[in-house]
Amino acid sequence: MKATFVLLGVLVCSSLTPGVIAQTTNDPNVPLAVQNIRLAVAAEQAALAAAGTNNMQPMNDGKWPFPSGTPGPGGSGEDWTNSPPPPNYSTSTNLWIQLLWPTNAEPSLILHNTSNRVPYEILGSPKANAPRTNWTCWGIWLGSPGTNTTIPISLGTNTVYFFDACIWNFGAFPNEGAADGQILLVLASNNPVVAMLNGVSNTIPRFSSNYALIDPPIYSLNLGYDASDSGNSNNSTYTNWGPQGVQGLYGFSDTITNLLLSYNPLTNLSVGGWPALQDLECWWCLDLLHANVTNCPQLIRICLESNNIQSMLDLTGDTNLEQLRIASNYKCSNIVFGATFPQLWHLCAHNNPLATNVNLTLFPDLSELWLWDAGQGGSLVLANFTNLTSVQVGNFGGARGVPNNFTSADLHQAPLLWDIEVDRNPLLTNLNVSGCGFDTNRPNKITAENCALLVTVEDAALAYLNSTGVQGGEVDFSGANNAPLDVWGLTTRQSLTGKGWEVYPDEPPGTPSISAVACNPGSNSAQISWTTDILSDSTVFYGTTTSYGFSDHDGTDVTNHLIVLSGLTTNTPYHFYVVSTNNGLAGLSWDYEFTTTGPPNTNPIYFVSTSSNVSMQVTLQGSPKATWYWGDGTNNTSSNHTFSSSGSYTNYVIISPASALISFGAACQSEPLTTLSSVSGLTNYPALQDIYFYLTGLTNLSLAGCSNLVHIALAGSNPGTNVLNGWFEDLAHAEQHMPPGNSDVCDNLLHYFFYPTSTNAQLTTNSAAARAQLTSTNMNPAWVLYAVPE
Repeated sequence: MKATFVLLGVLVCSSLTPGVIAQTTNDPNVPLAVQNIRLAVAAEQAALAAAGTNNMQPMNDGKWPFPSGTPGPGGSGEDWTNSPPPPNYSTSTNLWIQLLWPTNAEPSLILHNTSNRVPYEILGSPKANAPRTNWTCWGIWLGSPGTNTTIPISLGTNTVYFFDACIWNFGAFPNEGAADGQILLVLASNNPVVAMLNGVSNTIPRFSSNYALIDPPIYSLNLGYDASDSGNSNNSTYTNWGPQGVQGLYGFSDTITNLLLSYNPLTNLSVGGWPALQDLECWWCLDLLHANVTNCPQLIRICLESNNIQSMLDLTGDTNLEQLRIASNYKCSNIVFGATFPQLWHLCAHNNPLATNVNLTLFPDLSELWLWDAGQGGSLVLANFTNLTSVQVGNFGGARGVPNNFTSADLHQAPLLWDIEVDRNPLLTNLNVSGCGFDTNRPNKITAENCALLVTVEDAALAYLNSTGVQGGEVDFSGANNAPLDVWGLTTRQSLTGKGWEVYPDEPPGTPSISAVACNPGSNSAQISWTTDILSDSTVFYGTTTSYGFSDHDGTDVTNHLIVLSGLTTNTPYHFYVVSTNNGLAGLSWDYEFTTTGPPNTNPIYFVSTSSNVSMQVTLQGSPKATWYWGDGTNNTSSNHTFSSSGSYTNYVIISPASALISFGAACQSEPLTTLSSVSGLTNYPALQDIYFYLTGLTNLSLAGCSNLVHIALAGSNPGTNVLNGWFEDLAHAEQHMPPGNSDVCDNLLHYFFYPTSTNAQLTTNSAAARAQLTSTNMNPAWVLYAVPE
């Protein structure tokens, strides 16, 4: 089957006359016709005729028989560009060909010494008649455009040659040495010639009238291309041809694979049903309004970017598609897919106000999703897309398409994903990037400025990035509607910054910079210190969880900061962060943790001291070990301790084994006296018989479970009414189990309890029965109760 194609505005030629390779035409129907193109066998014929030895035959089917003879003057390869043919050649092996050509083209002459005309390319400009010794043909470039040049070509004797004269448009060779030749027109003899269209061999018959009749197969047609939008760089670049239209492409439809039409003023494109088409390029065709690309089963790449397609794009039947690039100048209203596209890895439809959301489940192999300003919304779900690398669904604003309004973006477990751009989605509150494949060797990016992200979402995203250990990247959570970074976000931002990341929003100028944060914990207190680069106040937020809940503040502006936390629980982990403020700008530290000192095992006796000097006393039996833990963080085996400053300190002692403890109390024989506020943990020591906290001011002590006591000295303590009455009730309950005592301050018949009386505590009727039980004559041994006034 034959088809006709017309390149309006490109060279065409006239019909051929037998015996003459080509002649000029004045046909007014030939647009931009090339005049005065003439290929003539003149000089050699004239010379041979004058000598009476005209053995050369007029050209017939492109064959020239040459008789035996000797080479002409200068031999093979001599430049005869400006020399007339010798008048006395009788057995010449040189052929003179005269060509005239227009100023907007370059000619070349191709000779073949094989009749099958193997595929060839023009790779350079040898000039004159230097042969291509490693080819089966020679190419000659003739002078400069717009000239009349006669060139001799040295030939072998008794050899049949096939030759083609070619006219080249300058656009085909912007530079000498271009990689692959694109023959635009071929001025040939009456036999078929071999032409190259984008490097593919095609058979073209002789020219007829003003058109070229081309027999398929034609595999590639390049009428405009520059590899824009990640196109194939193996195709040659043409950006300035400007044909007005291409007709009769149905003649190519069965075989053509590459159709390259970029930068052309086409208005309609119809390639529907082409069975072999693989690559369709229509980049920057601003007049293109309609495109039919349905049912092309081999189509791999569609590039219809930067044109004005106004109707929907129907891709039904194009299920082999790998790349769809349809950023169609904000006009394409919808894309119809119709089925799963198992190999599509690039989907770009940005700036198109698509009428419906794209069903992304149709593209399981998706790698790049570029849909900014495409009118998409709702939940973006791309979780577990194993080949996903880039998601760009933000908005540029202004007149560029219709903004996206995604509310959430679930991208977790996309192990290759490193480029996430969801910026300016004003309804976006949730973004899940856990498990994404950020990589030190990639330009990692999460841009989500001017969204509405929750602080927990920001914290989780930053924490995941930090956990990967990846070096370098950008994260942007700026914008008034995104939640301000909390202490966790600020903590992670500092860590990421240390790994080469840029994390926004950044701190404004004048914000105190916090450094050298340190903590010295005790059993019930902790000293927090830090420094700032400018004068600022001091605040510590702390608590047992990251909700904190407590704070201590010092409003003095300093650069060396110290806050002492008190009233902490022994052996307890705490979180804290510090804040320093100057002129309303607050610098925040990371979140830190410390643990108050505490017992390494069970059975501690806790005692809270309120005096600087503390002197405790114990009586032990056997071979015990007693370790004292003091509230300023020190520990030793001494029961005496002096604190550097007064205050309330929670201390404890561990005695091992627990059965070794016989008596426990505070010394009251020397000054200064030890003062205590509470004691607990006595229940853990079953052999304990004596306790004495005379004159300590003790306010809180529990005797519950102390079933072996025989001597209690609490005079000079200061309990409340409930505590005081509770002592008697606890003792009466435990008396049922108490054995006879053997303390050095009592005997087997009597137990002693010295208790205080004061206006702060009154014995009540609730404890009367307990007191009566303790002093009953039926009690053996009985208690002796001494009320000791203050």
